[in-house]
Amino acid sequence: MRDATGALLPRFIVVRDGGDRNAGGVVGGHERVLRARLTDAAFFWDLGRKRSLESLTEELADLQFIRGLGSYSDKRNRLITLVQSVNAEGVCDSDPTVAGHLERAASLAKQDLLTRLVVEFTGLQGLIGGELARAQKEPEPVWRAIREQYLPKRFSGRAEELPQTATGCLLALLDRLDTLAGCFAIGLSPTGSKDPYGLRRAARGVIGIAAGVEDHAPAGFSHARLDLEPLLRIAISNFEGVTKKAFDEGEIYAKLVAFLADRALRLLGELGLPTDAVRAALEAYPTRPWYAWRSAHSLARAKGGGEFADVATGYKRACNILRQAAKEFGLTEFKPFDATKLELDEERGLAELLTREEAGVAAAVGRGDFDAALGKIAGFREAIDRFFDEVKVFADSEELRDNRLALLNELVGVFSRVGDLSLIQAE
Repeated sequence: MRDATGALLPRFIVVRDGGDRNAGGVVGGHERVLRARLTDAAFFWDLGRKRSLESLTEELADLQFIRGLGSYSDKRNRLITLVQSVNAEGVCDSDPTVAGHLERAASLAKQDLLTRLVVEFTGLQGLIGGELARAQKEPEPVWRAIREQYLPKRFSGRAEELPQTATGCLLALLDRLDTLAGCFAIGLSPTGSKDPYGLRRAARGVIGIAAGVEDHAPAGFSHARLDLEPLLRIAISNFEGVTKKAFDEGEIYAKLVAFLADRALRLLGELGLPTDAVRAALEAYPTRPWYAWRSAHSLARAKGGGEFADVATGYKRACNILRQAAKEFGLTEFKPFDATKLELDEERGLAELLTREEAGVAAAVGRGDFDAALGKIAGFREAIDRFFDEVKVFADSEELRDNRLALLNELVGVFSRVGDLSLIQAE
């Protein structure tokens, strides 16, 4: 129990059957058990403080991580490699001190598993490491990251469940990506209801940390710059030549992206977002949860509007035409359209609008303002309607046909910045 200020009190609560019969004996029994456990904890805490975390590093080689994935020493080394990759990607640019603190935290993150206190009280892993690092005068961002590395434990969508520091977010994220990559590489991906290594929970935690839910924004941590793709690829490559059986890195990457997208789809659905809006957002941003989270919310708000429905219909029609062209003429790539070769007012009008608004859509998306981006896209409705009413895309002239297809391809590319609109269902 705690008081109104949050300070611990020498009190506890138990629930029992039997009314107040022998209440004194029951209370005394609980007190004896608790006193013994607390005495043990105090003894192991004092024992743990006699050695620095750093001095335990070599002993991590004797502690197995997951069978087939090496020791915790191997995991520590992989985490440091991932930390260097995060720093190279510029995720910590807003606060350069995060990079150094993160590497130090990664180097000390797992040593508390060797302490008697964590052996006896396994649920305190991370927390004890953080407190030992704090007692050993490590910088606050370092010991907080070690404390927070296992958060969120079971993510329900609340920002308060997540790590609250930049170093904690990144260490927790990289730890999970390493575990996911290793388990998928050796064929331990979840099957049916079986998930002995908690990979679904780990993936859910990755999405929670990376998405920035409920305005979760620890200082120094850029959700917007965080792209999971390079981190996943490095996490997978860290196991190359390590596992007994060789694996295809591209295949494992594709499976992991699909797995994370499935977890994101379930999580965002639980948080009240419609499935089609989430699918559309994830199609555009499968490895960038911050963008997918915002895109899905904006698409959910916009999908009921008449203007948006008309634009989405036009987008679907453009996609169908491009697929037809690829099938009939083998066209899979398009050069930028040539405005000087557009003949009709309707195609010139669409091209001019596209040229005028493309940068604005990109800028809005870049800052995560998908409402503004969708507002600009909704303004294309009349131009798209006139184009499809008056313009024959599959013109007899190959040059004219290819230029009109190029115009539609560019239109689809701009619209796809907010999501795959072809997946939005009519209401």
